Amino acid sequence: GSVAEVGPGIVTAAVTTALAFGCASLTEFRGVAELGWIAGGGIVVCAMVTLTVIPALVRLTDARLMPVEFTVGLLGERWRHRVAESPGPVLIVSVLVVALAGSSLVEWRDGRWEWLVRYDDNLLNLQADDLESVRVQARVANDPDGGALFAVSLCESLEQAEQVAVRMEALPTVGRATHLGRFLPGADSQTLLDRLPAPLVSRYHSRQGDWLVQVVPRKSLWDQEPLEQFVTEVRGVDPEATGTPLQNFEAGRQIKRSYQVAAVVAVGAIIVVLLSVSLGLLKALAMLAVGGLVVGFSIEAAWREQLGNHPELWAAAFVVTTSAAALILDPRAVRDTFFALLPPLVGGLVMLGGMQWLEVPLNPANLIVLPLVLGIGVDDGVHVLHDFRSRSGRYVMSPSTIHGVLLTSLTSMVGFGTLMIASHRGLSSLGLVLLLGVGSCLLVALVPLPAVLNLVSRSVRSRGHDVNG
Repeated sequence: GSVAEVGPGIVTAAVTTALAFGCASLTEFRGVAELGWIAGGGIVVCAMVTLTVIPALVRLTDARLMPVEFTVGLLGERWRHRVAESPGPVLIVSVLVVALAGSSLVEWRDGRWEWLVRYDDNLLNLQADDLESVRVQARVANDPDGGALFAVSLCESLEQAEQVAVRMEALPTVGRATHLGRFLPGADSQTLLDRLPAPLVSRYHSRQGDWLVQVVPRKSLWDQEPLEQFVTEVRGVDPEATGTPLQNFEAGRQIKRSYQVAAVVAVGAIIVVLLSVSLGLLKALAMLAVGGLVVGFSIEAAWREQLGNHPELWAAAFVVTTSAAALILDPRAVRDTFFALLPPLVGGLVMLGGMQWLEVPLNPANLIVLPLVLGIGVDDGVHVLHDFRSRSGRYVMSPSTIHGVLLTSLTSMVGFGTLMIASHRGLSSLGLVLLLGVGSCLLVALVPLPAVLNLVSRSVRSRGHDVNG
């Protein structure tokens, strides 16, 4: 009986959380894709164990014990009834807090709103402050005669190498460009090459006859703006140029875009799953069929008109179409989906506001919070919504739901929060941001969401009395 009662909520939460992680596997960056497979698969395995192994263990160990209703502490008991008795004031205070957090994310400048959340690409800022290697790297990066990061251009002849070097040195972002030929005085360069050590020559002159031009930047390239300018100018001279700066530039963009795409796709997939669960089998199939047909015809028309392939646009169109179909089939399904998404969406907003107040930027290490907070927040929302559906009359959150949401969130906060003690600033920021994100989702699930559901339950009961009257 207990599994039948809590099973649907566990399955829905597991599917949505696994989707939040699993959508990362659709990205181009291999590391992020592998993370999606591992985390999403792990969630599925945990759900299977929860529904099979744990009930069997409870049956074996607690078969002779009388079931006892969960109790909450005095503060929790007062709080859940206070929310149920005064949902309006609770909701007003919650909206003010969210508005305060949101106000720190944007600013009105020069006649338009400007997004203030900063993304820090500098990988040196992720390292520990006291590392000698970091201090040396920072010193070398600004040395015009050195430079640990440099671009590379391959030329077919010594003459071409000299021409490319001259053009590179004319660029504002380039400090110097050099090749092996500049260190070989006289006309008989081949004789001098034969006398030099082979390991040294092979760095700048290949057996196939290619000459390497080393392009050293004028400024440090660890920050995004000078890096992007340097890469753009170097590629303007040689589109085939390579080297660590160009690799860092492409990898940084790919990581950032991968997490962004994973988060957006996960939101769409979770919306479709929640709508399907709320509608039931037949209506869900009808909704998916409508969305599939509309998007399918759109893709076919775009292909016929040679408008190009836009997978993100098609995915967004599918979510919008299925949502519109669900709104026609059963408006309550759309309402319930919105309620389940409140913790991750509002909690994510509060998390970003907290990051602004603490002056913690997004970076390649903590950007993973986007799918993580989405998955954990949806989990909280699904459990509260399942509790709402299982209760009649004026909604008051059950003690078991409070315990479940509190324990899962607090254990996650403790687990992630321990990363804050790491000397690696990237891991430390990841722990702090996840602590903020999971905590924000927890507060939304326990404060404004029950207040909203209480108002909804009062409205439904009021309409029921009107109809019966």
